[in-house]
Amino acid sequence: MSGSFEPAHPAEQGEVADGTEYRLWHVQGEFRNDFDLHRFPFDQQTLSLRFFNGRSAADQIVYVLDKRSTGRPDSTSPPTRMAGSGAALAAVPAQGRLGGEMSSLVAAAAFRNLTQWEPEAAGRRRDNLVTASPLGDPRHVGVERSRELSGFLVTIELARRSMTMLAKTLLPLLLTTLIMFASLYFPHPLVKEKVTVAVTGALSGAVLLTAINNQFGSIGYTIALEYAFYVFFCLSLLCMVSVLAAERLRAAGRDAVALATERGTRAAFLLALGLTVLGAWWLATR
Repeated sequence: MSGSFEPAHPAEQGEVADGTEYRLWHVQGEFRNDFDLHRFPFDQQTLSLRFFNGRSAADQIVYVLDKRSTGRPDSTSPPTRMAGSGAALAAVPAQGRLGGEMSSLVAAAAFRNLTQWEPEAAGRRRDNLVTASPLGDPRHVGVERSRELSGFLVTIELARRSMTMLAKTLLPLLLTTLIMFASLYFPHPLVKEKVTVAVTGALSGAVLLTAINNQFGSIGYTIALEYAFYVFFCLSLLCMVSVLAAERLRAAGRDAVALATERGTRAAFLLALGLTVLGAWWLATR
C-alpha cells in the first residue's frame, strides 16, 4: 500500500452528546491484493481492504458504517450488487429505496477507468481483529487474555471481461491453428511446406506464451489459458509427425495407409480443437 494518511489531522472531528469523540479521516492510496489466476481469463477476483487500529482496543475506538449513505442501522451488511459497466456505473442499494431516495455504496464514476473488469459487488462491515499476541507490548506479555482490535473491511468483487481478453490474446493463436489445419490439405509433394508451417506455428505460440507469462510474473501454478497453449503445441507436434509418417508410408508403397493417416490426423485435429473450445465454455460458465 502507498498513499497519504495523517492521523493527527482528521478531516472532521467533534464530540457527540453522550461524550463519544468523533473523528473522520481521509485515506487515499494505492492498495494491492494478490490475484488467484487459476481460471484466467475467466477469473473473478475479490479485493479486500482491511483497516484496524493496533494501539487501541475495540472498547476505545470503533469503526462504524456511514448510516446516511448505506441506510443500514446495523454494523454489517451483505455485498451490494451493482449494475452497469464502464464509464456509467451505478450501485444498486442493498435495501432498495429509503425515504424515496436510492442509497448506494459506490459512486457512479468509481469504476470509470476499468477497461478489462466488470464490477460485480461491493461490501463493507466491521472486522475486528481478535488476537492472543501482545503485539510487542511488554505490558501484555504473559497475560492470559485475548486482545480485540477495532477494524473495518471493504470488499470489491470484480469479474474479468473474458471476451475482450481472449480476443486480444488468443486471436493470433486461433489464426495460426487454422493455418496449421489448412496445411493438412496441402498436396503430398509439399512436405517441406507442411513441416515449416507446423514448426513456425509452434515457435509463434511459444513466443506468445512467454509474453503472457511475463505479464503475470513468477506464479507457481498453471493458469487455464496455458492449457490452451499446451493443446496448440500438441497439435503442432501432431501435424509434424503425421506429415512425416504419411511420407514414410508413401515411400514404402503403402499409399492407402498414408491417406488414412492424413484423414485420421484431420479428424483428431478437429476433435482436439472442439474439446478445447468446449472446455473453455464450461470453465467460463461454471
